[in-house]
Amino acid sequence: MHTAQIKVPENKIGIVIGPKGSKIKLIQEKTGVTRIDTSGEMFTIVGPQQAVEMAYAAVKELMEKGYCSMAFEDFKEEAVPVHPSVFPDLIGKGGVTIK
Repeated sequence: MHTAQIKVPENKIGIVIGPKGSKIKLIQEKTGVTRIDTSGEMFTIVGPQQAVEMAYAAVKELMEKGYCSMAFEDFKEEAVPVHPSVFPDLIGKGGVTIK
């Protein structure tokens, strides 16, 4: 068994854990880690080495991007250049469109 620790800032803990632990459960199911201990800001991931590495990357992605690509089948991320003049139309008043 391997172990890895990752510090999750206090303001990101809820995002990483998810409602009722849904994100942590998803990461455990998809990666095969034995457990993810979420007490405090230091998360501990335990399991086979490859599973721990995948889970670590998923937690990091949640912290950085707010989502975990392993949650979606055939997930692909692309950057699309957008001219600043259309930002208001894309985002909407008060962010209503983008929410």
